Amino acid sequence: MKLSNELERLVAQARKQYPQLQNQSDEALAQMIMQVLAAQDAGLPHRPSNAGPQEMPAEQCCAYGEQLFNTGQWQEAERYLLAGLEKGEKGGNLRIQCQATDLLGAICTYRGNFHEGRVLFQRALGMAERINDLHLMGLIYNDIGESYRRQGHYPQAIEHYRKQAEISERARDDEGLAVSAGNLGIAYMQQGDLDRARESLELALQLNTKLGRDSGVAKNCSSLGDILCQQGSYERAQEMLVRSVEIKTRLGDKLGVSRSYISLGVLHTQTGNLDAALQVYERALRLKEQIGDEPGTATTYANLATVYRLKGDVPRALDNYDKSLKTAQRIGDRHCEATAYGGLGSLYHDLDDRAQARVHYEKAKGLYEIIGDVPHAQQMARLLRET
Repeated sequence: MKLSNELERLVAQARKQYPQLQNQSDEALAQMIMQVLAAQDAGLPHRPSNAGPQEMPAEQCCAYGEQLFNTGQWQEAERYLLAGLEKGEKGGNLRIQCQATDLLGAICTYRGNFHEGRVLFQRALGMAERINDLHLMGLIYNDIGESYRRQGHYPQAIEHYRKQAEISERARDDEGLAVSAGNLGIAYMQQGDLDRARESLELALQLNTKLGRDSGVAKNCSSLGDILCQQGSYERAQEMLVRSVEIKTRLGDKLGVSRSYISLGVLHTQTGNLDAALQVYERALRLKEQIGDEPGTATTYANLATVYRLKGDVPRALDNYDKSLKTAQRIGDRHCEATAYGGLGSLYHDLDDRAQARVHYEKAKGLYEIIGDVPHAQQMARLLRET
């Protein structure tokens, strides 16, 4: 069959990234790619077979578990990864054990169980070192950095992102360098060092453009848009975020599109265009519900609640905070739960109900302290003093 230019590019990219596919024909690879894109377009991970985790080989359990994790379906992902880990242990396959353990650590991290997550990361790192897999070692250092960044421990995050960069340089892995540069940029941005953040993200964008990694380009554009928004360059920020949405839409990356919509919502909120913010948050919510991204859904409800609070629509603000809390509590996302309690504190403060404001700030502060997010815990303590 005659392949389109886009499919030809994706086939060439697949051959470059996965040497084991070299014996496959272009047509066979194109069919595989179209199946995956069709699954993405339906908003679902591409399941390798109709079997459950007990019937699947260890490799398929881990691969499907990773797809489920990447689309925010943590509980189902955990089921497949635990099955993959058990099969890897029985078969003595350290690589599979390492991959499953690393992904289980990532699930703990996203739930706010940072200590447990880092215990699993260290275990996975030991396995990667035993099999001398530089690529896996780099991924795990990146995940440890992500764990520290989510806690607001930026120096430790930067230290581990740099370790990933060092390993990528040793392995001559430009893709790994692009990932580490992008994550360093995000850490610098959250630390408030916007100049260094832009420098790192522009390097990541340059590397991803050179590699033809459109997904990386889109992610870097989104992060650069966030930085430009913080710097007050709203028009340029919107251009970058719209470019990110366009690329992710072309790739069928619904999760990525929803995340860029969230960034656009933040931009519109900061510029006082609250109706536009509601519009893009609603789009993000529909996408997240389609693909089953429960943590993203919880966060988006909190974002919607904040906009309704700013508009003075108390019933809708309360309704969305309630939805955010219930979803976060059900999936064990304590960070999002803390965010929702903090937002409720601000809502009651606006209503001059200081008693209820303090109750909710206290709940947020307690959760931030449990997960070790010191900057946000300090912010809640300051709000308590001022209330």
